[in-house]
Amino acid sequence: MKSNKLKTVLKAVVFLLIFGMLFALLNLFFLPKRSSMGENSQVAGFYKEPKNTIDVLGLGSCNLYSSFSPVVLYEKYGITCYNFCCPDEEFSSSYYFLKDALKTQDIKVVMIESLFFLAENTAKREYYNRLGADYMPLSWNKLEYLNELSKQETEIMRQYDPTTPDRLMTYAGYLFPLLRYHSRNDLGRNDLKKLFTPGEYSFYKGGVPQYTYTRNDGNFFNTVFNGDKLTDNCLEFVPKIKQLCDEKGIRVFVVKSPNYLRWGRDDSHTKLVRDYCEELGIPFVDFHAPENNNFEIWDYGDHTGRLNVYGMRKFSETVGSYLTENMGLSPTPLSAENKAAWDACVEKYYETASKKNCDIYQGHIAQLKSLDGAMQVRWNVCDDCSSFSVYKKTESGELVLLTDNAVGETYEDADVVSGRGYTYLVVPNEGALKGAFSPEVSGVYLDMPDEFTLENRNGSVALSWNAIPEAARYVIQRRTGMGFAFEDLAEVEGTSYVDDTAEDGVVYYYRLLAVCEDNGVKYYSMSQVDCTLARSTPAITKVTAGNAVTIKWTPVKNAEEIHVFRRGENETDFTEVAVLPGDASEYADTDVTSGTEYFYRIAVYDKYLDFAFLSEFSNTVSAKAN
Repeated sequence: MKSNKLKTVLKAVVFLLIFGMLFALLNLFFLPKRSSMGENSQVAGFYKEPKNTIDVLGLGSCNLYSSFSPVVLYEKYGITCYNFCCPDEEFSSSYYFLKDALKTQDIKVVMIESLFFLAENTAKREYYNRLGADYMPLSWNKLEYLNELSKQETEIMRQYDPTTPDRLMTYAGYLFPLLRYHSRNDLGRNDLKKLFTPGEYSFYKGGVPQYTYTRNDGNFFNTVFNGDKLTDNCLEFVPKIKQLCDEKGIRVFVVKSPNYLRWGRDDSHTKLVRDYCEELGIPFVDFHAPENNNFEIWDYGDHTGRLNVYGMRKFSETVGSYLTENMGLSPTPLSAENKAAWDACVEKYYETASKKNCDIYQGHIAQLKSLDGAMQVRWNVCDDCSSFSVYKKTESGELVLLTDNAVGETYEDADVVSGRGYTYLVVPNEGALKGAFSPEVSGVYLDMPDEFTLENRNGSVALSWNAIPEAARYVIQRRTGMGFAFEDLAEVEGTSYVDDTAEDGVVYYYRLLAVCEDNGVKYYSMSQVDCTLARSTPAITKVTAGNAVTIKWTPVKNAEEIHVFRRGENETDFTEVAVLPGDASEYADTDVTSGTEYFYRIAVYDKYLDFAFLSEFSNTVSAKAN
């Protein structure tokens, strides 16, 4: 009898063990493996760092990890740092990340990115929170973290969806991804491949370099997406982060990363952050301001408004200078093994750049770019060099010195002809690389498209420009007023194009790329950026006359104002007689003379940032006052 009971118990134990193992494996299988921007490796990769090898911990959203490179910081200053970040990371996540980091690392400085003092997740909260929570190892700290996330998610999501599960079910879904991802329809080989290794080593130590070079069009500075008050999440968890750092003897400071999409040049949002940091006794550094970063960020941005790899290097070196000079931070000595691992990350950083045809070595040419009447040569500055010599190579192979005192990192060669190819080299005049010629870089100069104009034609946008004889074709690119990136809209050989896909009432930015080819390689020049608001012209549908003349029209959606124009029968020009709210649908003109015929038309007025747009005029109607 006892033997049978023992067998039953053993069977139950074995069943539970097998069930538990299968359940755990299924949780890993159903866990999303998104890693296109490195989001998985940022959190999971932190736990693969050797103990007590991180000096600085970066906390924040994509505004930090896409702008600041721990690898560059280490390469120049020897300081080790890890961006313990995930996309749209709020301070509740930062707080629990910090608590987990302190279990294995002797952190000396915590750097907090300031974006989420003001910005706030709403409907996308769960999506971004899971990018961090899913890859945090199970511990009491994680259980507390999931409790906080489930509370936040339930409160927020019920504002959008009353059927949101209760807090307990939300918590269970965070703890066991299988419960939440059982309906995934994108399961594939990648999920099976990474079943036992869902985490990835972060070669960039939580940074995400953008190996591109795109110059901002200058219009982003007027756009600010942040809120107008400190978030509740910030008010609750930033003091907790400060208190935890104080208890551990960790210095903490807040940075405003350069970002021409998120921040304006002079806005009240920065003052909110600065005043709150002062109240908490936390140093705040506005690295977005030119006087603190020593470069104009629109020259160093990628299409998302964040920094490209060149801007990332500049910003990271600037932060390193602040850490060493203002905070007196010096690197912790690493063992030979750990130093070799960090050095390998530096090699990976350059190796990836090379594969992406992005030269980031000091003293090397980074880019050739066609400007208005000149070829711009841009190179990577050297730490120990203040001036450069720039050479141009002739068709016979002779080197011609263009200047022996180029200061900064650019030189513009105006002795160029559209459609011809040119080769350049630069040479540092001082320092360790003095006299060393850079690898030569060749490119075709192409005149910039000029007289690039936009015209709103009753909701369609007509574009026109002057021809460039050397251009084989033109690419029209477009982005919406609140959009991140320009996208190719059309490719034409002529000098005009009509965009009839524009949506009514939407602001669009356009730019034009002239394209030529040389030995199969494409070269471009770019027009200035212009914008317009696509607006269909309203139609006056009814006119009645009495002691007043009344006109009516179909209301216009999302209009700022309706402007009414009138001329009398003996007048040649229309005069604006009224400005009405955008949702108006009629106007009664009482300032009329009996027996006189009047002509009317209307137009829609819209305003976007510093731009004003007036639609085409409507049809003209007339009536004689009684």
